[in-house]
Amino acid sequence: MNNLSSKQHTNAKNESIIWKSPVKSSSTDIIHVELAGITYPDKNYSIKRTRSQKRLFDNLFVIEYVMSGVGYIESEGIRARVSEGDVYIIHRQTVHTYYSDSQQPFKKKWINVSGSFINAMEKVFFKGGPFTVIHLGRPAEAIIDAIHDVLKAAEAETPELRSTITRQLLDLFLLMDEHKNNIRKNLTPFELVLEYIDDHVRDDITVESVSSAFFISQSTLYRMFISKTGMSPKTYIMSKKIDIAKRMIIANDTSFSGIATYLGFYDSHHFFRTFRSVEGCSPLEYRKKTLEKELDS
Repeated sequence: MNNLSSKQHTNAKNESIIWKSPVKSSSTDIIHVELAGITYPDKNYSIKRTRSQKRLFDNLFVIEYVMSGVGYIESEGIRARVSEGDVYIIHRQTVHTYYSDSQQPFKKKWINVSGSFINAMEKVFFKGGPFTVIHLGRPAEAIIDAIHDVLKAAEAETPELRSTITRQLLDLFLLMDEHKNNIRKNLTPFELVLEYIDDHVRDDITVESVSSAFFISQSTLYRMFISKTGMSPKTYIMSKKIDIAKRMIIANDTSFSGIATYLGFYDSHHFFRTFRSVEGCSPLEYRKKTLEKELDS
């Protein structure tokens, strides 16, 4: 493959590619920038990534900054609107679609990255769903621009280049965290608990781990949930897991065992038992029933 790092070209989708890595990613990479560029979509622009593109879902994160206009992201049955000043990160191992608004197509700067560094950052800065959307404005754009400038000037993917990109991405993640912390200052204690559960719902989260995280007793946590939601914290946690499972069952072709692993269940049997206890049917029955309703409507 030729090194395209110092050249730009525009393809049929009006996309300026400023970097295409001359080497393939490796499991030992700390950071690997596969592609970077700027896209000027029209009203028909749409990108869909499926499970058949396995390598993308094992490794790749899509990081994009919206320069202007409006776009939409869909994954696991969740849909988000993005506009000028927003940064969105599509997490690895997700089936997803993103597309432009028909009236105000968005323009965006982006980088596609993988590696152990960003895998670790996922656990710290942007857990809790198939993608992260946050409004950061010009400071985030400046960081993306700096990354693009470094890539434009590079002649090869060297250790020095990777080190520089790592520092710049860390600046972006710290900016995200600062923004989230400012928002958290206005949350009530119970809202902070709910946020914590949302952020860790894919993990093996328990009532014990939640109470420990907030230094409150399990009995106090139980009273809070009964008062605010009418259900126990354990039931609430399981309902959140099942909500995600239901979206995944319908929205993509992930296997049931894959969903069980993704959501932190012990095994497929544990997932099936929990799903049936909450929904009154098996995951397979739920998929069939839902698809039949869609065909009838």
